[in-house]
Amino acid sequence: MLLTEVSGAIVRRANSDKGFADDARSALERVMLFWDHGGIALHRLTTDRVARAARIALELGHPLADCVYLSLAIELDCDLATCDAKSHAKSAGRYPGTRMLAEYGR
Repeated sequence: MLLTEVSGAIVRRANSDKGFADDARSALERVMLFWDHGGIALHRLTTDRVARAARIALELGHPLADCVYLSLAIELDCDLATCDAKSHAKSAGRYPGTRMLAEYGR
């Protein structure tokens, strides 16, 4: 899911901001290279992981797909970076490892 989500965010930005098109092509190329060279650890989606994510989604009243990432971050005891302010607002109080991506640039 991650490759589709990241690539989709880049494409959405390029489609809404035509001045970003060249940067988008470059960003997509870098994402694919990073992915192809093992820069991202892959974790299979199992029934246990979906069940945990569904419990979180019901608790937060938030979409399951977003909670899959949150559930995995909790399982791996790592931060979850998001650009989704709504998701961040719902989860940050209960899961302090949830951070806005912009926080990492500071």
